[in-house]
Amino acid sequence: MASSLHCSIASINDDGTPHVTPIGSLLVTGPSTGVYFDVFASRLSRNVDRDPNVTILAVNSSSWFWLKMFVRGRFIEYPGVRLIGTIGPRRESTQRERERFEARVRLLRRLRGYDALWNDVGHVRDIEFTALNYVRIGRATRHLAG
Repeated sequence: MASSLHCSIASINDDGTPHVTPIGSLLVTGPSTGVYFDVFASRLSRNVDRDPNVTILAVNSSSWFWLKMFVRGRFIEYPGVRLIGTIGPRRESTQRERERFEARVRLLRRLRGYDALWNDVGHVRDIEFTALNYVRIGRATRHLAG
């Protein structure tokens, strides 16, 4: 998860269709818990207020990781994970949560895009993960256990 620039959270619209939202602010807080900063994702917020069940997809987005796979013909570790769980109600973020997130994006702080995306990280939603499934990609991951 640390090498993923963002993750995608799939929720269910009120008409039953899936909705996928990119999130760049997911923090894992424990073995089966996490938070994400509830900013911009208004449809995701409405969806999880109605139905808290979600699937989160995080893929290793490191170019080096993928280049090594193409050279070797296989991955040395799974390229991503699917986290299945439930999202709680919106709440104020703690100082510790803000500090952890700001440490993660510290190098971007002086750039204009930082304020556009992360000027207000005052609210989070807790996530409880109930299952973890590795992303498998045919022969490239067949040799991996787990």
